[in-house]
Formats: sequence, C-alpha cells, structure tokens
Amino acid sequence: MLDRVRFSITIADEEYNRNHFITPRPYEHAHHNIINFVDDKFDPDYHLEPCDSFYRVGYWEELQNKMKIIRDNQELQQLRLLEQRTRILPQFINGNYVYEKLGGNKK
Repeated sequence: MLDRVRFSITIADEEYNRNHFITPRPYEHAHHNIINFVDDKFDPDYHLEPCDSFYRVGYWEELQNKMKIIRDNQELQQLRLLEQRTRILPQFINGNYVYEKLGGNKK
C-alpha cells in the first residue's frame, strides 16, 4: 500500500515528545519513495529536518501548497527522494541507535 503514496507527514501528539517517542516513519517513507514532511510540533528540536527546511510544515494549508509545488516539479521530487535515502545510515537502522537513545548501553 505504501508504494502507491507520494506524500506523507511525520506527526504525533506533543505528549510523544515529552516521552521521547521515536518513530520509524521517516525511514519507511524513504524506503517506499514517499516524500516525507515533518510537523513542526513533532520535531521541535530539529532532529528530522532543519528549522529552515522546506519539508517542515506547521499547518494543513502549508502542507497542501508544498505538495503542489513538488507535484509540479518532478526534478524537485527526485532530489528529495535521493536526499531522504542518503539519510538512512546503517548506524540509525541496526537497532543500536534506538537502544542507546532509550538509555541502553550506559556504563
């Protein structure tokens, strides 16, 4: 089903931030060639996208406008997909990164 989607957003309740919630969604999007947008409230510390990133959104209309820009520009879409793929580094997806973020491996 994901292979038929062109755009999606990583969004969660602000409570998730307080609980240090980690989502695999950006990696799933990259794997399935889905343009990933990030909700400002979900990523207040700019871990997924820099503060000035085109792919950060704060409200629905902004998301719609940016999706239209990408739909109208195939080159921009391909650049974004490539950029997302380059962010998937082995150390982020082998399990150790998440384990350490959850407080494991403390000496």
